[in-house]
Amino acid sequence: MKTINQQTIKSNHLKLVYSLISKHGFISRAKIAGITKLSKTTISALTDELINTGYIVDTGTDDRTALGRKPNLLALNSSENFVAVIAWYRNSLVSALVDTAGEIRYQQETSLSEEDNVACIADAVHNSLVPAAGSGRILGVCIVVPAMVDNENKQILSTVLRLRDGDTVIDRIRKAVPDYPLAILNDTACYAYAECVYSNIKKEEVAFINLSKGVGAVLISKGVFLRGANGMMTQFGHYSVDRNGRQCVCGNKGCLECLVGENWLELPAGNKILFNDLRRLTDEGNSQAISLLERLAEDMAFGLSNLISLFNPKLIVIGGTGIILGERYLSLVKEKLQTVGFPQFVKNVRVRFASIDEQAELKGAARYYLEQHFTFDGNTKDKLFLG
Repeated sequence: MKTINQQTIKSNHLKLVYSLISKHGFISRAKIAGITKLSKTTISALTDELINTGYIVDTGTDDRTALGRKPNLLALNSSENFVAVIAWYRNSLVSALVDTAGEIRYQQETSLSEEDNVACIADAVHNSLVPAAGSGRILGVCIVVPAMVDNENKQILSTVLRLRDGDTVIDRIRKAVPDYPLAILNDTACYAYAECVYSNIKKEEVAFINLSKGVGAVLISKGVFLRGANGMMTQFGHYSVDRNGRQCVCGNKGCLECLVGENWLELPAGNKILFNDLRRLTDEGNSQAISLLERLAEDMAFGLSNLISLFNPKLIVIGGTGIILGERYLSLVKEKLQTVGFPQFVKNVRVRFASIDEQAELKGAARYYLEQHFTFDGNTKDKLFLG
């Protein structure tokens, strides 16, 4: 028992040091010791091990220090350590190799058909991402899905992906990609995590809305993702905002997703359009498009008012392809929200667009995996992380 405890403590200390280096970019051993309150001898031993195992590098002296002995700075060895990320959409896979500094080193998109998608995922890992890493090391594989990830029953629940009832896809992916730790994460959560990290969202109650083909949401309380990155905390897109509305694929009627998601977007004549078409038509002054934009904003505001009543966030961030609708749409959402929401709640809520693009979910997935799941205990090869 004593040996196990010592190994766990050491693994945790290695992760703590690694995380500080990741956060600061460049940092000295002395500063790490000051932050962690660990002895300089302990920090020296930990950093030496991380250097010898290739996770970090000593970049030399800090030339910014004008006086006294110049300390050596430590940095991540991002040129040799990567996370393989695959975003699984209905009709395609986007495969990316993200280094530990958060930069995408390789990216490829492949089309999907009705055939076995698990085989395509395995092919993307073994025949694209592993070769792209070269002599570098893949620390884990992340599969990002537009779906809820049911931890308890080990299932992916999606109205977008082609899955059968009771599909054992998680077990099948685990068997098809056996050589690396595997994490299966919700797409909206990964997008939101990237927004939090790269736009420096303060630690407050935040609701992140992913307005794309469908609609998703993640709730964040003081920097903590409620229920992690599995999408199980709330299915915002399936709030019913019209009990007499159209039937949704989830089985409910009048879901918000059916009213404002791009998959269901159409003009009064029944012509299917995309968000960029709607933006172009409204910019051109098309009256039908302007009416549709106003209706979309009002429906979104109605859904947000319900979310605000339940969670009372201080900030709502809207991301996804829907941000192409522009400031006119955002202004309408804010305006409508003041007329449909609980006044004492909505008056103090800030609403803005995401500051990063949708591709950031790839970086967000890698960062989430490294910070929440990756360990230095040497026993992660066959690990499975859901959310």
